[in-house]
Amino acid sequence: MVKKTIFMLATRWVFFLGLVLNCAAANAEDPKDIRVLIDISGSMLENDPNNLRVPALELLIDLLPEGSKAGVWTFGQYVNMLVPYGDVDNQWKQTARVQAKKINSLGQRTNLGGALEQSAFDFDYSDANWQKHFIVLTDGKVDISPQTNTNIFERNRVINEVLPKYMDREAILHTISLSDNADFPLLNHLATQTGGISETVKKADDLMQVFLKAFDFAVPSEQVPLANNGFSVDNLVQEFTALIFRKPLSQPISLIAPDGTEITSGDEIENMKWLSTDSYDMITISNPNSGAWQIQGEILDESRISIVSDLSLKINRLMTMAFEGEAVNFSAFMNAKEGKVEDQAFLDLMNLNVTLIDESGNVDFANPVEKGSDFNFEIGNQLDNFGNYQVVVNLDGRTFQRQLSRTLSYQPQFSIEAAPQEDFYLIRLFVNNPKIDKSAIKLKALVTAPDGSVVNADYSDFNNPGGFATLMLSAEQGLGTYLLATELVEPESLSNQSSMVIPTLSLAFPFEGLEALVPEKDEAIAEAEPMMVEELEVEPEPQVFYPKFPVLTYREADPADQLPVAEEEPPLLEPQELVFEELEGWEDEIPEEESGDSLGLVTILLLSIPGIAILIGGYFAFRYFEKLRMTNPDYDSLAIDSNTESATDKGDQTPMREPEFPDFLSEEEAADTELADLEDVQESSLEDLEEGLESEPEKPDTELEDEDEVFDLGDLSDLTDLPDEQK
Repeated sequence: MVKKTIFMLATRWVFFLGLVLNCAAANAEDPKDIRVLIDISGSMLENDPNNLRVPALELLIDLLPEGSKAGVWTFGQYVNMLVPYGDVDNQWKQTARVQAKKINSLGQRTNLGGALEQSAFDFDYSDANWQKHFIVLTDGKVDISPQTNTNIFERNRVINEVLPKYMDREAILHTISLSDNADFPLLNHLATQTGGISETVKKADDLMQVFLKAFDFAVPSEQVPLANNGFSVDNLVQEFTALIFRKPLSQPISLIAPDGTEITSGDEIENMKWLSTDSYDMITISNPNSGAWQIQGEILDESRISIVSDLSLKINRLMTMAFEGEAVNFSAFMNAKEGKVEDQAFLDLMNLNVTLIDESGNVDFANPVEKGSDFNFEIGNQLDNFGNYQVVVNLDGRTFQRQLSRTLSYQPQFSIEAAPQEDFYLIRLFVNNPKIDKSAIKLKALVTAPDGSVVNADYSDFNNPGGFATLMLSAEQGLGTYLLATELVEPESLSNQSSMVIPTLSLAFPFEGLEALVPEKDEAIAEAEPMMVEELEVEPEPQVFYPKFPVLTYREADPADQLPVAEEEPPLLEPQELVFEELEGWEDEIPEEESGDSLGLVTILLLSIPGIAILIGGYFAFRYFEKLRMTNPDYDSLAIDSNTESATDKGDQTPMREPEFPDFLSEEEAADTELADLEDVQESSLEDLEEGLESEPEKPDTELEDEDEVFDLGDLSDLTDLPDEQK
């Protein structure tokens, strides 16, 4: 029994251990998480007239590897999820390509802050430890209201509240500016503070390449060199994907295999997938023939050949962001299926070099400073200008080639911006290098006024959520241009102090286009805390909550699609008042109308044709009862008993009023006179209705034969067939 128990426990332990190891192996490589935010404001009609955002997004969709996670949001005045966030598979890609074609330029404003928040819906509850990349495309500034102050507060909120959440979750923002009107300082800060890249696109034609660069940053791939429309595939390559960009209006391309076979997009080959669009072809071939492949057609230099191979080139210690004055070192090595390649005879055949390409297209080269199992490179001295560099590592192994391309963002140690507020500038000083200890930084500011006088100014500490120091500068010495110089106090306490140069700002007073801010405490303004403005006139979008998975919406609400709302309700028709003088206390039986806009029962009856018919029928019934009571002496007791019983049931004990007669008439004469008057009133009342009645109801005989005829009022259905002018 004891042996059996031990065996069962051991079996369960082995099963649990295997499950843990399998889970660890499955999570060894975190999934790629790509989220794309696209501006659809009306200004895109000018900056992207051909809507080239669509093919650029389609390229990203095609390149996303299956098993990754992705989603697409659009933003104008409102934020909408264009493509639902989820696991990338074939169905997701088909949906995404259909939805991508719905991108437009119908947005009224630029709600960048809302887009950043809604696309980061899972930051507050998700415990996923994989890195998230956000690609943001916009051509404007933060613009959520026609009021300038509201936009200023919203921009401050993005910096003070939204950006710190991205930094805490180590999410990376890649920002793309599609015009000179974009808020480049803000977009650059979003990218720099999160470790992403910031690009400025001069024309929409370059969107696809910039999107591709951001994608390579998030999902790097190994390649083989492409030169003279040809590339080489060795027998260790399991799969290659050729992304071929064609020249405009060029003929379709074809592939020439090593055995001379020509392959076109229409060929049905079991191990091939060929996707052809208006501007590029994406060809994936599994288990390709080894040897030299050739591309026939007019192709662009941005084309590339990505591979999957057991023998791969790896890069170690190459940061995505480098800072001024720092040494930029990294190494490259070969990795085989068994692990790192250390066979020196094999490595001696390898030839590695690095190509550096800056944003202007300038090319520089670097060779390894040390060889071994690792090829070490130093490129810090070759980074001359701030911005993004393409670092391309090329390996020539005689019988095979490998290539890696990475983006390196080269930034200053500090960045500074001046944001106009009401009648002052709010200066923000950012520390870009995360290695710098902010608590050790002491700043000194010198302000030169237009009259030449120099005064000292003090920065705040770096203890705000945004992690920056602030300073307010106003025109205390009069209007004109002020110069703000910022220096480090005790720079020797920091490393690389020689390169820590903070640029001088030139600030002019007055500046145009700003309104008076809502009065606030000086210390609140100095800390640049966001404020909510009550006069915000933006129509609120229905709140969307993301308990776990976001809700799918498709496009921004268009004001033209909304139904107009009447400013005032139309006046109600005045109902015709009917008075029954012979019946006292009738008002007590009518229920009071409820307060507000609801109608009482009597009003509803009076406003409807059936209600009018019922009231007229009741009027005639009352006259018949009166006539019967006047002509039948035995009916009084019956009527009184009936009315008394009915009134008792209703809780109303009011007796019917006895008729009054003039003193000079006898009771019989008065009865005859009253009966004649009743007949005259009945005939005169019916004359007014004869024109609107299709068939006149039969008049009851003056002499009633039995009691049943008293209640025979005829068919009143014709009363509902009134002409339109009487309804």
